[in-house]
Amino acid sequence: MKSVEGMKEYYNHKTILITGATGFVGKAILWHLLKIAGKHIEKVYVLIRPKRISAGSPSQRILDEIINIPAFNKLVVDYFDNDRETLLKKLIPVSYDLSLPHMGLSMEDSVQMKDTNVVIHCASTSEYENSLEWNLETNVLGTIRLMDYLDGCLDICSFIHLSPSHIYQDLPSGCTDAKIMEYVYDCGFGDPEDFLKELLGADEKESAILVKRILQKYSTLHLFTKALIEHLLLRRIEQVRKDERDAGGKEPYPLAIFRSNYIGPSAVEPMPGWTSGMSGISTWLALYGYSVPIIQPDQGNRNANIIPVDYVAQCIIQSIPTLQYPGNDFILPLADLIHSISTPKMPPTSSKRNSLSSLAEPVVNNKYFPFIFNISPPLAPITWYHAYNAIHDYWSRPNHAILTNQKLPDAQNYFSSNKTLTKARFLMRYYFRSTTTTPTNAVPQIPFSNKRESNSHLLSPAKSEILQDQQKWMELASHIRNNLAKQNRYDWEYNSTQFGQLEIDGFVFKDLDWYNYFMQSCYGVQTHLMHGGPHMRSCVVPKKKACALYSILKEEGYPMSMIDAPFKSVVYTEEEMKQRVQHMIDITINSLRNPTLSIQNEKKWKPEWIEYLNDTLEDWCSESSVEYLEIQSKNKVIEQRWKLRVDENSEMTKVAVLNDPAVGEAIHQVSKRSGMRAESVMEQAIKTLARIQERTQLSYAWFAASFLHKLLKNMFSGIYIDQNELEMIRNAVQGGKRVVYVPVSKTALDPVLVWFLAIRYDLPIPALILDEALAILGPFSDLLRLAGAVFIKRDPGSRSTLTTAVTSAYLQFLIRERGALTVILDQVRSRTGVFQKPFNDGLIDMIIRDETQDIIFVPINITYEEVPDIGLLINLDLQSKKKKGGGGGGMQPLQRAKTTSNRMSTPTKVSRPSDSRSQRVRSRSLGNGVLQEEKGNAGGGPIQVTHCGKLLVGFGNPISLLYDIKKVEGVPRFQVLSDLIQTGQKQSIAVSPISLVAAILLFSRVKGNCIDLDTTKAHLAYLSHLIKEQGMTMDWQESEESESIIFYSMRLLEKNSNIVTIDERNHHGVMFRICTRSESILQLAYYANQLREIFVLDSIFAATYLSFGTRVKVIETVFFERFEFLASLFQNHFNTLWNIKQEYIQLREKYSTFLGPLDESGIMLRIVLSEDKKQFSQLNLLASFIYPIIDSFWVTLCALSALNDVKALPLSLVPTLSQWIGMHLISGRRTIYSEVLSTEYNQTTLQSLVQLGLLDQKSAKLVLSPDAQMLMQALGLSTNDDLILKIEPKDKLDTIAQLCQKIEQVRIKQEDTTVSIHIYEKCQNQIRSLAKTSDGTNSFSKRQGAIVAEQKEEAMIQLGYALIQSMDTIF
Repeated sequence: MKSVEGMKEYYNHKTILITGATGFVGKAILWHLLKIAGKHIEKVYVLIRPKRISAGSPSQRILDEIINIPAFNKLVVDYFDNDRETLLKKLIPVSYDLSLPHMGLSMEDSVQMKDTNVVIHCASTSEYENSLEWNLETNVLGTIRLMDYLDGCLDICSFIHLSPSHIYQDLPSGCTDAKIMEYVYDCGFGDPEDFLKELLGADEKESAILVKRILQKYSTLHLFTKALIEHLLLRRIEQVRKDERDAGGKEPYPLAIFRSNYIGPSAVEPMPGWTSGMSGISTWLALYGYSVPIIQPDQGNRNANIIPVDYVAQCIIQSIPTLQYPGNDFILPLADLIHSISTPKMPPTSSKRNSLSSLAEPVVNNKYFPFIFNISPPLAPITWYHAYNAIHDYWSRPNHAILTNQKLPDAQNYFSSNKTLTKARFLMRYYFRSTTTTPTNAVPQIPFSNKRESNSHLLSPAKSEILQDQQKWMELASHIRNNLAKQNRYDWEYNSTQFGQLEIDGFVFKDLDWYNYFMQSCYGVQTHLMHGGPHMRSCVVPKKKACALYSILKEEGYPMSMIDAPFKSVVYTEEEMKQRVQHMIDITINSLRNPTLSIQNEKKWKPEWIEYLNDTLEDWCSESSVEYLEIQSKNKVIEQRWKLRVDENSEMTKVAVLNDPAVGEAIHQVSKRSGMRAESVMEQAIKTLARIQERTQLSYAWFAASFLHKLLKNMFSGIYIDQNELEMIRNAVQGGKRVVYVPVSKTALDPVLVWFLAIRYDLPIPALILDEALAILGPFSDLLRLAGAVFIKRDPGSRSTLTTAVTSAYLQFLIRERGALTVILDQVRSRTGVFQKPFNDGLIDMIIRDETQDIIFVPINITYEEVPDIGLLINLDLQSKKKKGGGGGGMQPLQRAKTTSNRMSTPTKVSRPSDSRSQRVRSRSLGNGVLQEEKGNAGGGPIQVTHCGKLLVGFGNPISLLYDIKKVEGVPRFQVLSDLIQTGQKQSIAVSPISLVAAILLFSRVKGNCIDLDTTKAHLAYLSHLIKEQGMTMDWQESEESESIIFYSMRLLEKNSNIVTIDERNHHGVMFRICTRSESILQLAYYANQLREIFVLDSIFAATYLSFGTRVKVIETVFFERFEFLASLFQNHFNTLWNIKQEYIQLREKYSTFLGPLDESGIMLRIVLSEDKKQFSQLNLLASFIYPIIDSFWVTLCALSALNDVKALPLSLVPTLSQWIGMHLISGRRTIYSEVLSTEYNQTTLQSLVQLGLLDQKSAKLVLSPDAQMLMQALGLSTNDDLILKIEPKDKLDTIAQLCQKIEQVRIKQEDTTVSIHIYEKCQNQIRSLAKTSDGTNSFSKRQGAIVAEQKEEAMIQLGYALIQSMDTIF
């Protein structure tokens, strides 16, 4: 093989002719040719057959089918410096037709192509073309016509012909084993030329007889004609040699026949999984997508001899420069001829067939010509059993599945019979399925409609009308099955000795993973052929990553197999169990998506849930069940991992807890204080322990793990985790060290996800320490109980001394006995996606009470591509739940309806399902076993389960209690530990591209709420580059195109609401427009806030830089003062502490291109960037991350102007006042940021202002008069809440008004500066009008019959009343 430079030199100024370039293999070869030598070749004649349709000319087809497709767009960008015109000049489209005389070439084209040097002949019929005439005309006569034309060319350097290596279904004549050498074997019909004449001269009746004869020996007519043309090529070469010897004619040009087995989608280039056209393996994978298996059940141990198309193309392009004519003493590679040379004398007792078996390898020293190369796979192939595993893995995922009512059987079940299905049984099983009772939400088994459907999986992005009917799919599958049935009678082996001597450079394929290859191929087929659209992403697990839901299938002998296995029953059929389990999953997901509605309507789902759960648990725990027997067989290993011995240790637990010194002291204190007997107090302690103690058993916990696995598969496309991080955790906890997992609280799933990962990856399995609010989430709470959750009171104010002592003692017992816990630091999960300040509820102090024992704390950050209940979170953030007749500012906890029971949904006693119960299930089933979804969900409507994308799990560095926690004087141990944990959580974040896309969409608000695709791609590339610079992990593989990332993100963002609309008709190209409703904006902000944590300092620097407008010279001290002001303001908001001076110096160096050096007077030159500059747009993008927070401070300060006229503001009322001000400013176009309406933004801003010393926070009972307190209660405001008071500034601190003016300097301006100066005063005047009490008869206090002596207290009450009334009318 020549080097890259040698190949470029060979192709330099050469003219290439290629046929079949619009086909799958032809495109791949053309792509690789242009990649390697595109800038060096003279030109490429691309022979294209015209179509009898509009836009069917070769010049148009080369644009539509080659130049404009994504693969060649990538080629232009990567290898032609984004110069499309240069590529177009290289490619010369030529109209031709192999079935016509002279190939249908025009006189002009015929003359022009005489300068051809290299010919690559890829054109042929499709593999299952059943017309003998068309196969002969194209594959045989067309090739001869092409070679006739080439005889008139001046300088042909090489001719490449493609052929399949799986031509034969019977052993070729002379073979005793199924080994195919790089020879041409007897085609079986006598002299090839004579048989061709017979075929061409046959009438219709004779032709039918001949076809029957052919199909007895060859599985398709395509393969027969390919075998025939190989013979004719050799005959032609022999004739040219004869002419050269006898008449001094031209010597033959180098001719090579490249044979390959079944060709599959690309492995590496132009992109993994790329394919084009329904041919070869791509067709098989598409049929697998429709739940139609192609490989027969008895072929599981057969090698999957698939060759990636890019490997085939690379082999051919690299080989052409090495081909040289060997001289006229060559040997034709005819099997019979080679046999006669190698065995000149045959023993009389030996037959010809037997003697050929000794010819196992070709004679290397002989000159065989034409060259024949059997292309071998780049790596040893896997078996079809393992390939089927990968295919099943892909198509069984909910976000890939095309059919909802039919599933591929798994490999173990499919290949278990080891018997070939007859054609009739095969068609009956996979084609003639009952469709008369298909559910309304199911998709047809195989596409058959010719009408365009808006949501069809087969629609192309260009709204193409291509839809094959069902009959064609059936015929295609039948052809494939018949073909394989004939070919697989022998286990073929293809010798590649000659091919091996080419020494192909297959370096890029050295790490090829066949499992991932088949997965990626299915993705490519669905995306490129089945028109899945650009909104899909590859599910192949990146290197050094693992997928907790699916990649485990690759590991043979995995001990947790029962978690992956389907549930079984002694009463119900397998189909009925699938129905029941799926319905249980739907109910559980519904309770997670809308827990409030689920609790309110539990009468609708609870009876069925309890019935299904009881029956499934009964079957799982049955002593004859497979699961029970497996648990018993591995009992010792399982118990060692779980350390779960609840039944045996319940009494021991009680003794350990009651003997704890802290519990004894609490019992003594309560007894002494209340006068109760110690025995009575101890009974109360026992009841407290019984309430919080975990209630499960080993079988139940295993059931919960198995059910959770199926639940997560229905909700997410994968759970991705770094293998190096897993190994780091394993090393940290080895030796039986105690461990506490601490995930960030984003959804109710977080703790149980950690529990599941511990099971999956052989980590210490934790007990779940959860807030008791999670005990009333219906089905999901039942799942938590089965997993062994412990529900405790998190709020210290709601815990008695006795409860606190018992909880502490029990946690000590758990960490000692179980060795692992999972806890949450957050009091409530964030409704804006930012980190919350750790909540000191005493839980961590209880766990670390024993200072002599080391405990490993593991920070965990789980990134959701879509939070299941994001809509509910945003609604809670935008509006407060209000009691009738009053208003409250905070989120109320979930509560059950008074008519429902608080007991666990799972009863303590389970019963055996009856036949009548089974019959009831059958009566609810439809034709093919799919439950009707008309029974409704918890909200009364149909159950709708939508997919939530991926989960990205990041583990932070483990924290040792003894070795990593340093005592800091005056700082509680909890704070030191929690700060370290939260730092680890922030560092372990895995960035989802959805966060980047959401941030870019929010940035579009400065440009009219729309942005084009090209600009989005540019911003996405910039942000991803910054993330990589900071060493952060991001879910973006190198092979993934930015356009796919964008559309995938758009699909997830707009799936359940109209957040984004796509306009493809705009003259600027594809445009994205965002909805400006506050709910939509806050959903985008939730995902974008992930980046604010990463880029906050860069954003502060960018906002500071942009705040100086068009000034060229800036005093550095002024620049730093603004930077310092913003950094100080944001420290509490982001719950962090920076060395502001040091951070500034680093950022000054990082962005040195924007700021010039200092002169002697301390003035630095500021480079002013015009808006059309790329850097200006990038700085604005960075600044846009914090502009909403800046405006949140601005709006809150405007709201706090009320403190000039009222005595104080109830803490719960400030968000309502800020929302009221924010709505007026948004409607008046003073701000474009709807984030100012967020309650959580406002609460965090308030805490920042308190930390700055601008505000004070005191109890209402210490500040207000009794009459004012009474009126607060009348308004529905609790007197237990704190009040916000203004502090008179000291030590040069700014007032509220002055701070507002400072913020005005750095916020993005949506109005004239002269107008914005007066906004603070205008807001103050509006608030005064609300709090106006001049008319005493209309004041709230007068109507309540109360007299408030202090005017500012009266103003506060009136303001609260007016706000509640006005906001009630809005919400």
